Amino acid sequence: MTQTIYVLTEGSYSDYHIIGVYSTEKLAKEAKEFAYPYANVEEYALNQIPDHPPGMKAWYVRFCNGTLNSAIQASSNYFDVRENEYIQEVSKYNPERKVFFDVYCWAVDKEHAEKIALDKYYQHQAQKSGIA
Repeated sequence: MTQTIYVLTEGSYSDYHIIGVYSTEKLAKEAKEFAYPYANVEEYALNQIPDHPPGMKAWYVRFCNGTLNSAIQASSNYFDVRENEYIQEVSKYNPERKVFFDVYCWAVDKEHAEKIALDKYYQHQAQKSGIA
């Protein structure tokens, strides 16, 4: 059974902060009503680890104009990689006309992430040109 905690927060962006953490929604709402009328009550599962393949971490790999640019371990909060790999080709309208190709994947380490991304990039290029 998943336990839930209730967090009272206020502010936004750099001013966002936690006011208190409560074991019940009733207590959090009571604190909001009597002391923090502009606060928000947020609900979080306690001790919950996101679903992930055993031994693997979330990675974000970027190609810029066809060249491997970066591979970083990423937070799965920023993208949903549970559905396997996600590929996005984005044209940036700028003087340099850069084209970015992003691959999000689960991998054991950086080298593994780069290999997965390279395979996905080549597969995408082949499909795009009608070869595959």
